[in-house]
Amino acid sequence: MSVKSHWLIVATSLLALTGCNTLPFGKSDSQPKLAPANLPEYIPGEYFVFNNERIYTVTGKERDMVTWKTNTGLTKTTPANFLIPDLKWFRKSRSSEGHTSVPYDTLWPLKTGNTADIPFQQTITKNDGSEPKVLIRNWRCVVEGTERVSVPAGTFDTYRTVCSRNSPNSGRFRASKTYYYAPKIGHYVLIEEQHKYKDSKRKELTGYGFDSNYLAGRDQKSLKRALQNTLNKNRDGAAHSWTSRNGLVTAMLVPVETYKTRAGQKCRKYRSISNAAGRIGTQRERQMCKDRRSGLWTIN
Repeated sequence: MSVKSHWLIVATSLLALTGCNTLPFGKSDSQPKLAPANLPEYIPGEYFVFNNERIYTVTGKERDMVTWKTNTGLTKTTPANFLIPDLKWFRKSRSSEGHTSVPYDTLWPLKTGNTADIPFQQTITKNDGSEPKVLIRNWRCVVEGTERVSVPAGTFDTYRTVCSRNSPNSGRFRASKTYYYAPKIGHYVLIEEQHKYKDSKRKELTGYGFDSNYLAGRDQKSLKRALQNTLNKNRDGAAHSWTSRNGLVTAMLVPVETYKTRAGQKCRKYRSISNAAGRIGTQRERQMCKDRRSGLWTIN
């Protein structure tokens, strides 16, 4: 498929009604056929939003390691392989460092039947000067199969991988995490957690995209100019495509509604969608109004 026809499909989807999802959230009996999935590739600026209101943004990438920051003040460094526990994390009250003896690409490419033991030692240090706590947790991960799942961000064909750990002394169950990884977007869209002594959790993807604040300075200015020109010149429904200088990030901008406020100020609603290294984000809708003095469109 050509880039032009690809973005035509994206532009068409932007004009569709937002929030339409005819499938209920959950899992289906479908077992889609998927090719082996390679390790996810992330670039700084990508973000993923979950239904616990956590936003995870990639702030750095160096070789196999990815640095993330959340909207709750957590910063962590992890392998691109999210099946390995976080190697480093810190917040105001405490921090953690960990290590494992397995290669960082263990279990990848994902395919049904892959199995691996992941030993992990973690040292948690509180900022109150108390004695650090050392935890040893040995995980066993199995790629059980494929599954089609529906979450607020959409419906995805996924690999289902279950990681579980037992007590090192009694051998009894302690916890499990089931990851549903969608090769289409290169990230997991659902995590189900079970704990012996805690309530179960279900974390669903609600949105994903790219934060333009992580673009290079010249690209940020170029994107802002593109948005101003689009709102000035494009009729409702006419899309404009913008590409970063390195070609890794593309944005589609589509005005969808033009109106005037009671005071007579001209305003427009527009939808945008990002494509970061081939990962197409969920669409976002904003509105801006034209300042009568400067002639610039500003957030209303």
